[in-house]
Amino acid sequence: MENLDLGNESVAYVGFKSQAKTWVVDGTECNIKKILIDPETIKVGQGKLQAGVAPIWKWNDAPGLKVELQEGFKKAFCITVYLSSKHGAPENAWRDWMTNQRASREALRRVWMEGVGTGQKQNKGKMAIIEVTGINPEKFGEATVNVPVFKLAGWTDKPTEAVKPEPEPELKDDLEF
Repeated sequence: MENLDLGNESVAYVGFKSQAKTWVVDGTECNIKKILIDPETIKVGQGKLQAGVAPIWKWNDAPGLKVELQEGFKKAFCITVYLSSKHGAPENAWRDWMTNQRASREALRRVWMEGVGTGQKQNKGKMAIIEVTGINPEKFGEATVNVPVFKLAGWTDKPTEAVKPEPEPELKDDLEF
């Protein structure tokens, strides 16, 4: 059994690490300067993260609904992004950016208000080009967090060099006995 290969347990993700002031893609730290976001994929709700336990995500039926937080949960979002090695990512890739982190939520909220939310109507089927122009420390209650600064730089067609992953199908027990 020395050569038993049971596959790769890696998880594909993108996230902003506020304390380290850096982005992480699939475990690799990087300095992302630009991302594409697909505003049609936004989900909002709540998430609960605990060490040693799988995250729990609960999404609202519609993005505009108020989030009624359950105990131990924080407001959360999930949005599909496209990352480019040309702009700081380790590779060209689609990822779901899913987090309940305050800094990321605040950055996305601001660029959404800046024009992503209203611009998606005139740019149906397109992706918003988001420039990461800096990181600002900001005080929220007792805590100071490093918030990425985003700028809406325009709209573009979805990249064709990579195929956007389809959601995994729901598994059903369809075996007949």
